Amino acid sequence: MNAPDLQRVVVRMLYDPVLVEQIYGSGRVEGVDAEARALLTRVDRRAWGTDPYRRARTLHALLEEYPASAAEVGVAGLDAFFGDRAFHAAIQARASIADAFGAWIGPRAGPVAAVERAVVSVRRGAERAPSAPAAGLLLCAPTVRSLALPTGTCARWQALRAALGPEPVSRLLAGFQAPPRPPPVRRAAVEHLIVERTAEGEGVGEGSSGLHALLTRAERPCPRAELRRLAVREGATQAEADEILDGLVADGVLLG
Repeated sequence: MNAPDLQRVVVRMLYDPVLVEQIYGSGRVEGVDAEARALLTRVDRRAWGTDPYRRARTLHALLEEYPASAAEVGVAGLDAFFGDRAFHAAIQARASIADAFGAWIGPRAGPVAAVERAVVSVRRGAERAPSAPAAGLLLCAPTVRSLALPTGTCARWQALRAALGPEPVSRLLAGFQAPPRPPPVRRAAVEHLIVERTAEGEGVGEGSSGLHALLTRAERPCPRAELRRLAVREGATQAEADEILDGLVADGVLLG
């Protein structure tokens, strides 16, 4: 195991006492070879638990990014994330912990987690200098995401955020109870949402099926001609398709 990978195992051990137990035990630990294990177990085992609030601090930061999702499931079981494969994989791959948490809580919290995950994504996108695609290609800006979710998702997210107020983490930790989720509807209608980061912050607004199709296809660099054909299939004329694409580029929604 190379030094960077070993350092990531160290980070994981600082968060997960179960992993510490495995490393100091006799069983096989996936991804940790004998040499790395020998190095890790030279450390006084008590050192891994000297900061008992590490998980709580990190969870507090994650709750700030996913307050409505946390409200849907309650905060009591969310500490389990730090022992989950999703957390360990994110650390080992140097991936975003916030994104890993969003993927982990998604199946538990339902569609509102997709909204908050997109908000996190565009917030992170605003921190990076946009990289224009090669000539002739168009790319969705990192500060924009388009979603197709069950109708009522945005209203549910907005209602939860309003109920949580200006200090959502404090409300969550005080035992905030979300109102019951509406029962799932078979063949439920879909709403299209545009999540965008602007100078005023992140906003969620109504989109359309046609715009969703364009932006989803442009999540990877896409030839302009292909997006033009897609716009036409969605109901635009050739002239309108070019106007739409030009407008999206001028607004910074598409890069190219």
